Amino acid sequence: MSGLEGQVAFVTGANTGQGKAIAIALARQGADVVVADLQETPGTEDWDTPGLTTVQAIEKEGRRATFIKLDVGDEAAFDAAVEETVATLGRLDIMVNNAGVVRGAARLHTFSAEDLDFCYHVNTRGAWNGTMAAIRHFLANNKPGQVLHTVSTAGINPYMNEGPYAMTKAATAMLVRNAAAEYAAKGIRVNGICPTFVRTGMTASIAELDTFKEFLPTFIPTGRMAEVSDIANAAVFLTSPESNFLTGILLPVDGGESVCRPEVPELS
Repeated sequence: MSGLEGQVAFVTGANTGQGKAIAIALARQGADVVVADLQETPGTEDWDTPGLTTVQAIEKEGRRATFIKLDVGDEAAFDAAVEETVATLGRLDIMVNNAGVVRGAARLHTFSAEDLDFCYHVNTRGAWNGTMAAIRHFLANNKPGQVLHTVSTAGINPYMNEGPYAMTKAATAMLVRNAAAEYAAKGIRVNGICPTFVRTGMTASIAELDTFKEFLPTFIPTGRMAEVSDIANAAVFLTSPESNFLTGILLPVDGGESVCRPEVPELS
């Protein structure tokens, strides 16, 4: 697939993991990319492009890229980042709200309000800020555009022992559908990718646990975690011309998890 030539994508949480993979994949399809994150240096779990920042990896693909330091929960900062994007790269066509955090794994009553606030600030408020900033830009310029969210299977089905994360991702899932319905007539598409467990730095602490290895094939029928490339491939499809009649989609990228969902164990 191709067709993103001349377009500019803005990807949050793009320093590492699936955000980095999405940013590079969009660049390979011809897009120039804004890499938005709290830090620019690659994380220690960077398996695919070790030692390279996301900007460097994109430039290696022959595309333009720029880094913007961003707290996605800060509305004013997000609006300013969109203005900087247009000033630096000339336009904005695709907003990818990928940044996410998790608090788990434990029963609901053991989490604090601070745990919920932590997830809300990034997962929900961050998704809201990115969506609103992009849509305001598209409307003000009377142009079509796209907003893509990294949601989670936790946003479309209950995740026991991950309550704050699941609640905030469920809110993001409804944002996808509401925004898709309200702005489709303006040529603005809004979709969501719903990954299962992905092999990233955020899951590194549990991936090697014996309890997780025993649990994984009972939870994901294909028997493995998702790779960041699985998520990036879905992002390429949902932002490509080939999907131009799709909006409001919550696409599970989960190896069959959504049809085989036992309880998430307390992994410790």
